[in-house]
Amino acid sequence: MLTMLTLTLTFIHNRIVKKKWKKILCRLNILIYLLYVNIEINNIKNMEKKFEVIDTSIEFNGHQLYRIKALKDFADVKFGDFGGWVEVPQNLSQEGDCWIYDNAKVIDVAQVKDNAQVRDNAIVKSNALVCGDAVVEEDALVGDFAIISNHTVLRQKVKAVGQTTLFTDATIMGTGTITGSVIINCNK
Repeated sequence: MLTMLTLTLTFIHNRIVKKKWKKILCRLNILIYLLYVNIEINNIKNMEKKFEVIDTSIEFNGHQLYRIKALKDFADVKFGDFGGWVEVPQNLSQEGDCWIYDNAKVIDVAQVKDNAQVRDNAIVKSNALVCGDAVVEEDALVGDFAIISNHTVLRQKVKAVGQTTLFTDATIMGTGTITGSVIINCNK
């Protein structure tokens, strides 16, 4: 559409004799070109991103959270899919196949990276990190300085808090709390 408008203005520009109108049309052509370049730059920037934070928000425990929306297909997420909730865009990495699903929430400065998934009603908060191929789902909670990595799956009402580091291929479920300076590494 912009190209057609530019061509039309160029045609008119060549037909008009008065210098005053030529200058006006020339400036208008330049403005249209700059607008076109700006649109293209924004399209390129959006192509690099995998999600955006949209205006839909909720209040949760004193935090204003915003819904995320996929800007491209990746893993099992399709363009336009709505995800879970973040406090700031930095809660979810733009790289890898990580995603926050359903009604899950990531707040404070907690991060989800790599191919990790946070699902259902799970909460990741404080300075926690969920990374690798880890999955936090159902009503699980990851908080404080906990790190959930590798192929760890936290399920049901499990809480991983404190200095907990879970770098395992295990599924941990139930209603227990893992706290303190715990490091669980079951890899060979």
